[in-house]
Amino acid sequence: MLGMAEYFKLQLFSQQSYIEIKLSQPEGSGVTSYVASSGTEIICCVDTSGSMAGSPIHNVCEVLRDIYQRTQKDHRLFTYNTQADTKRTLKILSEQKDDLKADGGTSFACIFNAIKDYLLQNSSSKKATTFIFMTDGQDNEPNGSQLKKSIEMLKLVLSAMKNSPPITFHVIGFGEVNDQFLNQIRTFGTRQGLFRYSTQSKELQNNFNDMFEYALNIREYIVKFSNGKTYTVNNIDNETIGFLTDDGDDLSAIKELSLTDDTKMTINFSLTQKQNARPIDLLRALNLVSP
Repeated sequence: MLGMAEYFKLQLFSQQSYIEIKLSQPEGSGVTSYVASSGTEIICCVDTSGSMAGSPIHNVCEVLRDIYQRTQKDHRLFTYNTQADTKRTLKILSEQKDDLKADGGTSFACIFNAIKDYLLQNSSSKKATTFIFMTDGQDNEPNGSQLKKSIEMLKLVLSAMKNSPPITFHVIGFGEVNDQFLNQIRTFGTRQGLFRYSTQSKELQNNFNDMFEYALNIREYIVKFSNGKTYTVNNIDNETIGFLTDDGDDLSAIKELSLTDDTKMTINFSLTQKQNARPIDLLRALNLVSP
């Protein structure tokens, strides 16, 4: 049995149409949601150099503990200063009374090497992988050969994983950071990530929480019409994918579409015109219209 996708035309905006796909499987299929049936491996990479001591590291630890308590998912926690520690998880942090120790300098080379090693060890993973990379400073040797080599090696590994489930780097900067360099990090993955900057430690906490929620819930899909045209889209929530077609797409002749998720699973849907669009449908569509 096919899933259901519906569309309606946006009368006020040229010839665009809004297509909405409900991600619930047909009754009796045994799977309630395509989004819920898969998952993303989220790895938090936290700067524990000396400048993070006090309120900043405390707020980061608090939000990570809260994330674990809410999700009960034991995501990995990589910490780094001049060395990287990849043995922790959010559960381990949640169960310890003390915050992470913040001291020493900052070496991005060590954390990039740790990420590279992790990707190599898990190259056959069927899950999407997201790194939430947080730092409050610059590398001790920003022009050093070790940093340059670590970036080259990480990019080399990532270049060989373009056909794997997506790998994304979301970046959070705090304090005196090199914005240009952090913007570069968010492009490392096979899919571009986000960059957020925090000026206060409380804001750092909020950004970390928001970034985690985004990484946990947002996935990328390839929609292919029966005429061969494709769109790359994201889900709106755990149940819905919504996107705008190009101007002039004639959907009246298209009866089916396929949806491929970031684990390469493909599902077919019938496409029908929605006769009576509700206000919430129109609102979702208008939110996607470029200003």
